Amino acid sequence: MIFMEILVKVVPGSKKIQVAHEWKDLLTWRDIYKINLTAKPVNNQANKQLLEVVAEYFWVKKRFVSLDKGASSRLKLVRIEK
Repeated sequence: MIFMEILVKVVPGSKKIQVAHEWKDLLTWRDIYKINLTAKPVNNQANKQLLEVVAEYFWVKKRFVSLDKGASSRLKLVRIEK
């Protein structure tokens, strides 16, 4: 059962971690978030940190958060299940 799908615009290599709700996509009605990460996009480190940050932001366990699309892109689709 899917709880929520969000689009995430990732900025890797930032000085600090920040999560900001940017806007709502009018075609799919998904929320789009801009997330600054301190990890570099090397060896999947930024994707791992992204899943941790999303889980902490939405107060769910990390095992309920998965990267659905965009593993090598800055725009990613993250699925939060319950």
